[in-house]
Amino acid sequence: MMASVLASIALQASASVWVSGASPTGDLLGALRRAGVSVIKCQSPEQAVSKAVDGGSVMLLSESESSSPQLVTPSLLSEARTKRLKLYIEFAKLPGAEDQKTRTCQWERAIVASNVFGETLSEKRILTIHASPFIEQSSLQPWISIGRVAGFDSAIFGIPKTTWPLLYELEPGIIVCTTKLSRFNTARFAPVQAWQEAWWHVLKYIGIPIADLNIVPSVRPSYKRDETLRAGAERAAAKRAREWFKNAKLLIAPSWEQQYADAAKFIDRVVPFGALGNRISGDGSLGVMEGFSSSMDDRGFQPERWWVRADCNGEAAMTFALANNQLEQKIGENIADHLMLRSIQSQQERADLNSPVCGLIGWNNVAKYWGSLDGYKVFYGDDNARAMLGVMAAAGALKKDQWDEPLLKCLLGNLRTTGKKGFRTDRLEQDDILRNGWKHYWNQEPVNNAPHFEAYLWACNLWAYDKTKFKPFYERTLSGLQTTMATETKNWRWGGGTIELSRMLLPLAWLVRVDNTAEHRKWLAEIADKLIALQDESGALQERLLSANRDYFGAPQSNEEYGTTETPIIQENGDPLADMLYSCNFAFLGLNEAYYATKNAKYKKACDKLAQFLCRIQIKSKSHPELDGGWYRAFDYRNWDYWGSNGDAGWGAWAIESGWTVTWISSVMEMRQRKTSLWDLTKGSKISRLMPKIQPAMLPDGS
Repeated sequence: MMASVLASIALQASASVWVSGASPTGDLLGALRRAGVSVIKCQSPEQAVSKAVDGGSVMLLSESESSSPQLVTPSLLSEARTKRLKLYIEFAKLPGAEDQKTRTCQWERAIVASNVFGETLSEKRILTIHASPFIEQSSLQPWISIGRVAGFDSAIFGIPKTTWPLLYELEPGIIVCTTKLSRFNTARFAPVQAWQEAWWHVLKYIGIPIADLNIVPSVRPSYKRDETLRAGAERAAAKRAREWFKNAKLLIAPSWEQQYADAAKFIDRVVPFGALGNRISGDGSLGVMEGFSSSMDDRGFQPERWWVRADCNGEAAMTFALANNQLEQKIGENIADHLMLRSIQSQQERADLNSPVCGLIGWNNVAKYWGSLDGYKVFYGDDNARAMLGVMAAAGALKKDQWDEPLLKCLLGNLRTTGKKGFRTDRLEQDDILRNGWKHYWNQEPVNNAPHFEAYLWACNLWAYDKTKFKPFYERTLSGLQTTMATETKNWRWGGGTIELSRMLLPLAWLVRVDNTAEHRKWLAEIADKLIALQDESGALQERLLSANRDYFGAPQSNEEYGTTETPIIQENGDPLADMLYSCNFAFLGLNEAYYATKNAKYKKACDKLAQFLCRIQIKSKSHPELDGGWYRAFDYRNWDYWGSNGDAGWGAWAIESGWTVTWISSVMEMRQRKTSLWDLTKGSKISRLMPKIQPAMLPDGS
């Protein structure tokens, strides 16, 4: 039986197809030839139809980068009908429809609209063609439609009312695609396996049934799910992550000055890849840029986020400081010097002991965008915290102390704008603080059960208390932790999902460090156990929203809501997704810290599994060196592919953050190789020597 099946496949693969519009190195042409299909390349659609034998297979492709559709003439269709050809046409204007509009996808995704594909690609299945062009044609019964649709991999609210056909049968024997489907690999259509299934059906329809296109994605995970990791995989992954910064040209150089200014011409400073010209990689002395946005053009390139953010820079300083060579360590030192000693984000009034905003670090270094909002006058406590944690790590790794004074000012600046109950709220703005004075915030009593915003400042406060023994650092933090732990996780801001559980590990591990009580160990175990229960066999942490609380960043509740605000990468609990921007990255740090705080082997086992997963899914790409070595936000661990609900208005499934994601993952890997934790790495800090000078001026006892 097996022999006859193989013979059948070989016979099928020996079929011939007449092709026009295909590049010699094109995605489909190459796949067909690798599958053993005889491809006869023709110079034009007319030649392909003319040369084809009666009943033969013809494909009119559009593999070029041109945004202009090809034209199909009435005579061509007439000849195809006469010869009973099996015809596939893509990205073409048909007779009588020459005035149809061409547009580029933004928030639209592909939706299977028919049962023609069978169970392997069921109706309402969602796919994406990213920012590829398509023609607004019409069809009563499309096989695949395109429209704004909510959901993870299925249209949970049904097929949208407004759609256009993407793939349909024009008439028996003729199938039409309104986009350049043959550029599936170049344009990085996703998910890979789903499009492979679609292509299998298309080829079978036109008489070219092959067993497997065997698509090798141009951007893919470094390892297969069950592939054995090479020796030293974590250290190698961390090294590749640092190379990613250089290859992606995120380290700013002086020659970029005009390009950085020109980025303001683009909405939200999100710049199409290469739009501002070539550039060299800097040495960190002007900081680092944010990373890549989640969309991509039909060449597979992703827009760059031209922001210099405080958090990304503090974290990048840590990443390079933990390297094993002096050149990269110097880059880490340069980044920290820029952020803490020279940048507008930390200087001027922020360095002035007499200013109410002393010590606070601005969100970014750009003034007046989004109308009247000044980015560098916005203070997110969470972003300040991660900037500080990164600089603490850089100081510990390099045994440097030049950042101690701005670091202590930042610790005290955030503490004194924290209320009596230990909560600081999501963010504060400079104009408000200058008007109200810092005591206004110190004496308030807000409650904000949102670990995403509060937890890492609590960790910083506990670190500062351990070094200085200044009681307000501990007292207000303990109050905030007590309130949050006494509140059921389902009533936390994001419903106590993976995001918030991951964030809580760090402050609870460090609370055990400074006050090792049975209650504090119980708190840590409670959160860790809930998180570990979400760990898949692959090591991934399943992204979950543990309540329907939609106060902040909830999943879209209609097709129309998709792409209108920041959202999770899942649509509902059960979606097999891991999030490297909000959850797995911070859980990786937290589990490592929890293990070293308690020596509980359960925490180490979970951390080891997560480390292996993160090594496996690190991006690998020869054709996109600007992505190689990074980590995307979303990963579908069931289908082992980069995929997720991409409706987040800023940081969707394919976003790569220089901070948040790449930095924490790679830095924890380096710490694990050193058999240490962030707490132990930084235990030698002598920051307390500056307390007599700074604390009385910023936060007098009894204030």
